[in-house]
Amino acid sequence: MPKTKEIKTIEVEVEDKAELAQVENTALADSPKWEEASTDILIGRINVKGKSSGYDAGDFGDLVIKQENVIVKDGHKAQAVVVSAVKAWREKTPFGSGVRGRIARTEEEAQELIEENKALGDRGFKVVEFADITMLVKQSDECEDDEGFEVPIGDDHWAIGKIDVSGKGYDFTYKALKTFQKLNPTASLVAVTWELYTKQEQWDKKIWWVPMLKSSKHETSQEVLDWVSNFKQGV
Repeated sequence: MPKTKEIKTIEVEVEDKAELAQVENTALADSPKWEEASTDILIGRINVKGKSSGYDAGDFGDLVIKQENVIVKDGHKAQAVVVSAVKAWREKTPFGSGVRGRIARTEEEAQELIEENKALGDRGFKVVEFADITMLVKQSDECEDDEGFEVPIGDDHWAIGKIDVSGKGYDFTYKALKTFQKLNPTASLVAVTWELYTKQEQWDKKIWWVPMLKSSKHETSQEVLDWVSNFKQGV
């Protein structure tokens, strides 16, 4: 399926911090191309609450938007509509080092970055894939507080946010989207409602939570499709 070039504004921190950077990359082919008309719109960052999170909102495993409001509770699922998904590559720098890894926007740039780090030997960084996914998240019964759900569509309220995924989170979200797209070439990712939730992972004595996306059998309502279409046009 052909791919298109787009200018993306993404936040390049993996977990809890939000720093904006301009990234041009290849998006999923049928993702709405709204970015050019919406560059001045602030979209909140979605984080998974973990032990190293530097904010008070939520419990471990919750999905939190803007570090302030819980939009998905751990152990529960919420309906989500994928608006945009962008893949890129970056240097994996030591956690807490304060060093920002460089980003590659194309496969060619990624290969160059890999070679540069190989040449540095032990001083080089590993280059890893990551993705920035923008989605609408429907308010569920578990999230009674309306804060964070700023988008009224029909009788429902939705949050709109972006999540940065890498590692297993990348596998369980972006790769899940790409796999669905490959197996269902005539289906639109926007027309499908996805289940969004978190899963606990453990390695050695470390415990953390990763975001998950799973396709559902529910179609996106026409009201939501219309909203996305308007948003795509910058309305």
